[in-house]
Amino acid sequence: MTNARVHTTAEIEQMLMLGLSPITDNADALYQLGFERAYPQARSGYDATIFERAIDQGYRQTSSGLRRVMVCQRAFLDPSASV
Repeated sequence: MTNARVHTTAEIEQMLMLGLSPITDNADALYQLGFERAYPQARSGYDATIFERAIDQGYRQTSSGLRRVMVCQRAFLDPSASV
């Protein structure tokens, strides 16, 4: 496990492409990438650090026909960063 923090939107996107949940100190970058607070009512504690976004991956063929695929991506805001 790593404690690495990322800062730029490019670094955040790179980690997401690898299937990882980035930890960042840049709330503005998360908002630029379409992330929103997973728990908007939480302003402190662990829940306040979780950001999510849904990505539409299009349609996939299954034995039951076409099915839409949506992916939920998570990122975490460093709690020592100001929001």
